[in-house]
Amino acid sequence: FGDGDSLLVSTTDAITHAYAMQDTFQVVLTSIIGSCEDTAHASVYAHYVSSIETIPNIITLNGDGLNDSFRVESSFLRELHVQFFDRWGKRIGSIDEVNASWSPPTDVAQVIYFTLTAVGLDQENYTAEGAIQVALGNAPQE
Repeated sequence: FGDGDSLLVSTTDAITHAYAMQDTFQVVLTSIIGSCEDTAHASVYAHYVSSIETIPNIITLNGDGLNDSFRVESSFLRELHVQFFDRWGKRIGSIDEVNASWSPPTDVAQVIYFTLTAVGLDQENYTAEGAIQVALGNAPQE
């Protein structure tokens, strides 16, 4: 793949590869069928387009496994920092790594506030702030 990684497969299916950095890579494909061998070379430019897809606006602390924590859905972020505050402005938690999640304490008020800063692998900067409703209660019984 040109980045020190390689793959040996026996398939005609499409192969994908995720590069760890944005750059131009020299890719080599070698095909062997029986005693015949052929090699192809190509330059591949790998680039990232970062994004923040979803920022939750509700957390349901009912133990059903759905929306039990705050987690930002994103692509190709290098940094993610979220701070959480109660209604009096006291910091009650934080996230300081991409793909991490945070669950509020069970005694938190019904609404908490957050500030978010993030940096994408493409150097794009993101900021957001808002409120999150915290719903308490029991999970539905089946």
